[in-house]
Amino acid sequence: MKVFRNIALMVLIAIGCLAFTSSPARAFNIYNYSSVSVKAKVPDGDFVQNIPSNDNRACNWSNKGCNPSGQREAMLQVWIETDRDFLCILPLQAGGYATIEEVKNSGANRNDLKCKTHYFGHSRYPDHTLTANTPYGAGGLYPRNIHFLATADPQYDNGNKSKKEVADKVLQEMKSRLKSTNDIRGIIVAGDLTQNARTIDEFKWYQQSIEGQARFVFDGLGNHDLESTGITSNPSGVINDIKARKRGTRLSGWLNEHYSWDWDDVHFVQLNLFPSNQPAPQFPKLNPNNSLSFLAEDLRTKVGSSGRPVVLISHYGFDGFSTATSGEVWWTEQQRKDFWDTIAPYKVVAIFSGHLHPAPQSSWDYPFYRPSGTSNGSSYIPAFVAGATREGAFIDVQIITDKLIIQRMGIQPGETTAKLYDRKEITLPITDNQQNQTAE
Repeated sequence: MKVFRNIALMVLIAIGCLAFTSSPARAFNIYNYSSVSVKAKVPDGDFVQNIPSNDNRACNWSNKGCNPSGQREAMLQVWIETDRDFLCILPLQAGGYATIEEVKNSGANRNDLKCKTHYFGHSRYPDHTLTANTPYGAGGLYPRNIHFLATADPQYDNGNKSKKEVADKVLQEMKSRLKSTNDIRGIIVAGDLTQNARTIDEFKWYQQSIEGQARFVFDGLGNHDLESTGITSNPSGVINDIKARKRGTRLSGWLNEHYSWDWDDVHFVQLNLFPSNQPAPQFPKLNPNNSLSFLAEDLRTKVGSSGRPVVLISHYGFDGFSTATSGEVWWTEQQRKDFWDTIAPYKVVAIFSGHLHPAPQSSWDYPFYRPSGTSNGSSYIPAFVAGATREGAFIDVQIITDKLIIQRMGIQPGETTAKLYDRKEITLPITDNQQNQTAE
């Protein structure tokens, strides 16, 4: 009898142990801890759910709409996006969960969004393991350490296969660098994505070149994207993509195709063609679409008297070609003076441009000198041509607490990886006596 009692007790203990053993999870969960509503979807299935602030949604692992394979530990891809401007793409295990949170960006005095995804089997507490952590929307971390890539003028041309191949190679190199580390925040492109604004081929090639990382590409428009050269040109199609695409960093300002964002305490503004409210007289069809008014209001409301650094992106720059020494007045001296007067009260640490097509080994450093007739601001602002992509060139930029470090990179025909061609190091804050400071 005692033997039977011992056996019964052992069975009960075994049953109890099983009861407290974690069983295979039956669902994945998405928790929205932010103050805005988000949409979650599984692009390979038909799971699409709106999740209000401080709410969550779940899907059973057996539902093939959200778990197409039907396997309990399958890996999925989940998109989480806001109505307007933010998108993160996360790997998620059936039985795991994802969160979207707000992170205080103390430098920008605002909250940014951040996505996290978690392994199956971990509890919902701050110490659980992450399968992926998307830092691109998070800021306010000190010391300042912002790392990004920039280029300009991929200028995909349906009549120039060789330049397409070079542009493909450069953008693939930049994407590879972005994917290989959490350190790089994104890729900036300063206009002329196409040669003729043809969405049937040229812009499609550009879209293919950034595919998979498009949410981390902060691109703008150049003169070639805005010109109608024939019935196949479709500038509005290019413009609409720039405006509609959601980024992995929450945008802080928006007007027409112009937008701004923050990485840590540094404020970035994409001005597209050039900063003005009117076209240059020689090119009346190339409309900057009130970019100067957008810039003035954006800096007033987003930067104000904070003294935080500002980076600007414009297709036209300050090289001789852009400033009309070639005879083509892309933007006038008065327009540049108006631009200067707008930005002089702020700490603009760099302006990145395109339009000129320098090879990696060519000149690319063209400061914006204070225009005659004005005494506002410093004597110059550092400005650099970021491309040309179609010539094999891009730049690698770091902004740390007290320095701006820019490396000029390039890929030549027959080469498989980029190499360093030049390096600029500028101490922050910028003073008049460090112009063109270079460190080899």
